[in-house]
Amino acid sequence: VCTNQTLMAIYAAVQLGWLGTSGLREVALRCARGTRFCRESLLALGGVEAVTGTTPTVREFAVPTPIPGRVAIARLAEEGYLGGLALADLVGADGDGSISGDEAENGLLVAVTERRTRSEVEGFVRTLDKVVR
Repeated sequence: VCTNQTLMAIYAAVQLGWLGTSGLREVALRCARGTRFCRESLLALGGVEAVTGTTPTVREFAVPTPIPGRVAIARLAEEGYLGGLALADLVGADGDGSISGDEAENGLLVAVTERRTRSEVEGFVRTLDKVVR
């Protein structure tokens, strides 16, 4: 066991002890609600479909972009947003069987945590729409 693993285990134990069962439930609900709002907002842009279809999500989801995912991430960073992960970095340039190489190249994995506000998510959606056009 390396020091980092021990540190993460201690951190998780402290956070779970601090949150308790009701706090942990609230964190999960905030993640799920924020993710649903972000996903629905992105899908409402027009021409955007979730890579995973209607599969329920809790904290992250994949969306296609009209430009390479790595380019979208770089442009989002210039605007002050951490844009997620390029799908190609997760599954490889040829896809992994669940998604094609095209979907991997032109897709993002977006995550929403309990710490993101509605206005932050709205700003992210507007900025993503701007940088991919």
